[in-house]
Amino acid sequence: MTKTFITSILLFTLGATTASRAEIHFRLEGNIGQDVTDTLKVLDQSDVEMEGGIIIGTLYIVHGEIVPFTGTLPEPTSVYAFGKKNLEHIVLADGTTHLEGKLNEFGRYDILQSGNPLAEAMTWMLKERNSGIERMFYLTDSLGVPTKTALAVSDDSTAMRIMTAHGNDIVGAKYLKHCADNIQQYSPYRGLELLDMLNPEFLARSPWLQERRVKMLGQVAQTLEGMMFWDFSTEHEGKATKLSDYVGRGQYVLVDFWASWLPEEVPNVVAAYKKYKRKGLQVVGAAIGEPAERSIEYVRKNKIPYPQMYGVNEESQKLYGVLGQHLILFGPDGRIVARGHDLSGKIGQKLEEIFK
Repeated sequence: MTKTFITSILLFTLGATTASRAEIHFRLEGNIGQDVTDTLKVLDQSDVEMEGGIIIGTLYIVHGEIVPFTGTLPEPTSVYAFGKKNLEHIVLADGTTHLEGKLNEFGRYDILQSGNPLAEAMTWMLKERNSGIERMFYLTDSLGVPTKTALAVSDDSTAMRIMTAHGNDIVGAKYLKHCADNIQQYSPYRGLELLDMLNPEFLARSPWLQERRVKMLGQVAQTLEGMMFWDFSTEHEGKATKLSDYVGRGQYVLVDFWASWLPEEVPNVVAAYKKYKRKGLQVVGAAIGEPAERSIEYVRKNKIPYPQMYGVNEESQKLYGVLGQHLILFGPDGRIVARGHDLSGKIGQKLEEIFK
């Protein structure tokens, strides 16, 4: 069967209403890098869901070469093409999307996309995700960080870059639906922050993401700003330390959830402590995700001057929806005043307002 003949029988049908309001003219071409001949149904994923969707056409692959697939759509979208060979997260945007299959170091074929900004952004996003997995192996194998913690933190290391750049397009929506699940499960507070960076139109299209947001909101409702603190305790060398040993005792308390493998914000916290301690700020470190001995060594080596709670467990982290490095500012009565991931945002601003 010749390529010309295959092209002539290409099935691509959209309803008249859709065609009349079409805004983009797309073309999909390239080679998947494998000697595969297949016929794939193309599922529109513009609703950001794997399930449901609409079959918008048929894609033919002959000995790895994609028979050019063209048509019109109301807006850019990502599609899932399924047959004997499946293609996921493929962008259809105005102009051409070129696919190139390349064998990666794990013996699997990556499908690289190029030809338009959204296609290139999707390739970048998936590449960032793979880099996060490599970082996860480093954290678990080299530093002994618990696997679940390492996986979520690795995802989080790329999340802000992706959502800052692509919160208003299908790349950010696809990331939250298919790549940020570990973050959302491990830290519902962080998951809410990421979802709130997504264009509301994309959130409205996804019942799955809407349900996840409601669930996460329920999980962290008791530790949102304005809520009274919930106590937890740690134990080291037979001595128990409670959060209530510091919080709710008449002064502002900044609690820094940190680890020796997440030390980036620690110098800033130390600087804030030195700046505001004489004005009444108490700072407490809450070391997570590692043996107490490692945290103690880091504190000793770096001469961190404020008290620490060593060996904070996952249950206590989940109580506050904490993933990796996180700061919570408590008021004199124990209510949560502000929370965030660094001192450059609202926590830093709050400290300036309170201790000006």
